[in-house]
Formats: sequence, structure tokens, C-alpha cells
Amino acid sequence: MRNTVGMRIVVIGGTGHIGSYLCPMLAAPMLSEAGHEVICISRGVRQPYQPHQAWSTIAMVAMDREAEEARGDFGRRVAELDAEVVIDLTCYKPSSVEQLVEALRGRVSHFLHCGTIWIHGHSVIVPTEENAARAPFGDYGIRKLAIETYLLDEARAGFPATVLHPGHLVGSGWAPINPAGNFNLEVFANLAAGREVLLPNLGMETLHHVHAGDVAAAFVRAVEHRDVALGESFHVVSPEPTATPNPNGGPNTPEGRAISSRNATTFGLYAATDFVRPGEESAYQNLAEQLRIELAPVGLLECNLVDEIRRAMWRLNRCGDVEHSFVADHADQSSIPDPMRNEAQAKLQLSVDRARALYQRLLHKCTAELRKLQTERHLRNESFDAGFDLSNFGLCDWSFISKDLQRQTLSGYRIEKLQNRAQVETLFAPPVPPPAQPGSFCKTARNAQCPCGSGQKHKRCCGRNAPPLQQAA
Repeated sequence: MRNTVGMRIVVIGGTGHIGSYLCPMLAAPMLSEAGHEVICISRGVRQPYQPHQAWSTIAMVAMDREAEEARGDFGRRVAELDAEVVIDLTCYKPSSVEQLVEALRGRVSHFLHCGTIWIHGHSVIVPTEENAARAPFGDYGIRKLAIETYLLDEARAGFPATVLHPGHLVGSGWAPINPAGNFNLEVFANLAAGREVLLPNLGMETLHHVHAGDVAAAFVRAVEHRDVALGESFHVVSPEPTATPNPNGGPNTPEGRAISSRNATTFGLYAATDFVRPGEESAYQNLAEQLRIELAPVGLLECNLVDEIRRAMWRLNRCGDVEHSFVADHADQSSIPDPMRNEAQAKLQLSVDRARALYQRLLHKCTAELRKLQTERHLRNESFDAGFDLSNFGLCDWSFISKDLQRQTLSGYRIEKLQNRAQVETLFAPPVPPPAQPGSFCKTARNAQCPCGSGQKHKRCCGRNAPPLQQAA
């Protein structure tokens, strides 16, 4: 359902890069479903990036956000503007959004926050979608993720919030982020001149450029389609990301393509296959053969786990190669600089640390799983006679079967032990004389020694069931 009636809309940071496109779009009837009454909040120290005739209809309110927030008045002053929709383009701290939400609770029908795709951290799957894992690095991404989490929690509790995450902004009046991950225009000059450019994460990062006008249009659509936007978090990015080594589409000549194909394989930490440099073939082959001999895999699953162990170990060695390259070029080994003090080396060191943690987890996981499979295979072979058909047992839990077999064995042993004990007691028990016949006479007195030679009284031995001695009259 669309909102077709003009509303009062407050845009915080309306003279910034996105706001310079957004405010005219909301105010001009031909650019939105209906011309809205727009109030632009800014510090009032600069003009919008883009001139537009609609600025003459937009109310400008000068407000220093940091100073107002420090006094605790910013949320109250925004709420006093009595807007139906508030769009916040300049919120960078969780405390800022909390103050604003508390002031606007119950007073607005829609609150929209401008986030960032930096909440996802390093690219794992490209393109990064809305449901991708969030693992930000750096203060900016961490704080933006905290803001998103807070707003979505508030939306589930009834506050009408929507979050839009733009990619890397481009547009008139704004320097685009370069392949090195900063705004230094000299990087583009070096690329154009064919000079070497150091790239973060071995050139494996991606850029997701988006024009500020497209981001502004996304906010307009979210306002118009409020019913489906409430409580949601959206990406506003280009359809396809651009790899940092190749921001302009890549080389066109075969020679250039051959060089470009090796851009991200200096050390091969994140390559799709194991990267073996010339001269390392024998070392790689020896590692694979030694693992096969020592781990002795049997079957497809065990062989696959051994392959993963080889992959993890090879790339962990690569991590050491990268760190060794930091000091290999220094003639004076006694004064090697700290790589974390060099911006380019610091980014590479962080990439190495991330790769080392990844492959250490892979090595531990595959080793534990292989140990479990081989232990169960041993139990299976020990539990059944040679020649027994085990093909239909599949991946059954042999540890459970082994415990059950042990329980059954112990139970049978106890039963056999009790049976043997009863046999021993029967064997060593004294003979029981047959019961005396009625009318018979016992010739041995009851208190006399038993004639059988046991040394006991007759009444406690063979004469246990004997009748009293009959005396002749």
C-alpha cells in the first residue's frame, strides 16, 4: 500500500551527499508519489551538493547534533517538529539513536536509518546479501551494527523502524573509494600510469559502489511502501561488486589478462585451489604422500579429510611465508620495523592472522573427525569376525554399538559367574542322606560321633534326619 498523501518529513543531514538528492526527491511532486513537506536539519555551514529548484520549498533548520545531544536536547527538538516520518542520515553512535528513538516513540509513523554494508566486515560470499553473517571490524562498522541491532529489536517491540545499508558511495562532488580502501585520489593516478598499487587482503576485497542518487531513491521507495518496509533491513548497492585489483573492468590484451590472473595469488591464502609456486612441486607432493602414509585413510570420507588436512597445513605454511617477507628485504636484521606500524603491512598482517585462524580451525576439525572415523572403523573390525558383511552398516555410531556390546558381554559374564558358583557350591556340599523309612531304627545315638568319620555329632551330620534311638524294653 502506498502513501499518496503528502506528509511532513524531517531529514537529518539533508545537505550531505545522500540528502542533497533525497530532499528534492521528497519535496518535488514529479519525483515522488506526492510532494511532501520536507524539513532539512543540518549544521547550516554548507550548501547542498546538488542545486535544485525544490530547495526553495524545503524548510532549513540549523542544529548542531553533537552539541544538542551533549545537552540531551536533540531528540526533543526533532520531536517538536511534529513530523510523520524522520529519516536519519548522520547517526554514528548507539547512544545517538537511543536518544532519538525515546523522543520519537509514539510520535512518528516511520523512522528510517542510514546504515552501511561495513556491518558485514570482510567479504565471504560475493555479492553480500542481507542475510549474510555480520562480523564488522573497525569502530565504524561495529557501531553501525549495534545501531541496526537496537533498531530491529525496537521494531519487533512496535517502534516503526527501517534500516537501509548503502554500499560505497559515488556521485558528483564526492571522491569514490579507491581499490586500496581509502579516498586518496593518487591511487587512481597510479593505476592510470601503470604504477604499482598495494592492495589490502591480497587484492581479494571487493567494492560495491552505488550512486548517492540511487540511495536517495531507495529511501523514497521505503517511505512510499511503509507497510512492507517496517522492521526490515535492506542493502542499497550495485547489482555486481567490483574486485579491487580490477576496478575498471580489467585488461583487454592476452598479456594483461595473464598478469591479472595472478593478482591475488602472491601467497595463495584464499585461493580456490592450493597455490604451488614454481619449485615447490616436490615439497607439496611430499606433504601429500607423507600425510597419506601417516594417517592411512581408508574409504572416500577418510581420504577427503586427509585432503582437507593437507590443504590447511599448506596454507598455514603460506602464512609464515607472508610474515617472513616482511623482514626478508631488510639487510639489518637487528632493526626490523614492526609491520603493524606500516599501513600496507598492517592490513596484510591482519589478513594473515585471519587466514591462520581459519585454517587452524579447519585442521583441528578435520583431524578430530578423521580420528573418530578411524576409531569407529577399528571398533567395527574388532567387534565382528573376519568375513562378516558390514556393507549395510553405513555410518552407524560404533561407539554406541561398542558400549552396548560391552553391556551385553558383562551381563552374560555375570550370569555365567552365578551359574558356576552354584555348581561349585553343589560340588562341595556334604552329602544329604536319604530320609529314614518309617518304622526303621537308628543304631547310633544322636550325640555320638557320626560313623562316617566327619568328626561331627551324628545328629548334625548323617543323623540329621534320623529318628530318636529306640531302646529295647
